[in-house]
Amino acid sequence: MRGRRGWRAAVAALVVAAGIAGCGGSGGGNSTKDTLLTGIDGVAGADRLTTTIRLDTTPGDLEKLAQRSGDTLDPQIASAIAGADIVIETVRGDGTAVDLKAVAGGSTLVELRSVNDALYLHGDVRGIFSLIDKKSEFANLKAQTNSMPSFVQAVVNGGWVSLPASTLSSLANLGGGSSSSSASGQGAKLLADLRRSIDRHVTVTESGTDSHGTHYVLHADVRDLANDLRAAAQNSIPGGALLSQRLPSNVAHKTIAFDAWVRDGALTQLSIDVLQFGDTKSSDGSTLPLVIGFDRTGADIAPPADATPVDLTQLSTLFGALTGGG
Repeated sequence: MRGRRGWRAAVAALVVAAGIAGCGGSGGGNSTKDTLLTGIDGVAGADRLTTTIRLDTTPGDLEKLAQRSGDTLDPQIASAIAGADIVIETVRGDGTAVDLKAVAGGSTLVELRSVNDALYLHGDVRGIFSLIDKKSEFANLKAQTNSMPSFVQAVVNGGWVSLPASTLSSLANLGGGSSSSSASGQGAKLLADLRRSIDRHVTVTESGTDSHGTHYVLHADVRDLANDLRAAAQNSIPGGALLSQRLPSNVAHKTIAFDAWVRDGALTQLSIDVLQFGDTKSSDGSTLPLVIGFDRTGADIAPPADATPVDLTQLSTLFGALTGGG
């Protein structure tokens, strides 16, 4: 789509917004801005929270946007993107449990679960290959992995694999940024960054009420937000130093608008048109809203019973085989 810098900034905003699902904070005052901040705290402090992230668009609109930027987008891929959701469920108890799913066409393609200091992962590899019209290549992949370690075969066959959460922290250290495996600890830092950015750089006005709650319109300079996002990514996200390096460091001044809704003291939805991050304004009025919904409910999150442990001692041999090194 138009403007790679805009997409990177939008993705970073998505990471920060989703990150508040696992954190807590203090209340606000009586002003319009403080009422919105109180709504963020109401979501962040929920014992159970489901966050759903999606693009509010149609396959046809995605294809038109691609054509306008000189690219083409396969109709099957456009349909998958338009119907895709990222769903993050967080449950607090003795420890914070998190479940993240990438869903397309009603089917879970990838799922990552963090429970009891362990990480669990599984994916519908066959479904992913079918989605990109590469069914024959999936058959080849299965044949190639028949003699590989059991955890590799489990991944290819759609089974669960597991590894200690401390492993992710070790990998995160390689990329800089936060190395804590605590979702609540990282979330608290992200919330502080988000609150600080709104307080310093964002103007907030109230714009009526609808089915999502009280509607707020926010305006900010994209350069200020980009700088805040770079700092948040570097300091609060595992591997964030590498991520922050890929975000624009010298963004031109430009005022953007986004929307938020609060109901019953909690944030229910955020929406931002990612096309605003482009270098030029759409001539035909096209928009591409990124919508993040919050629901203070969620199911219990338990460890999968049949997960295959990842044997870290075999990873070097595996990488060598995949790269032809032995």
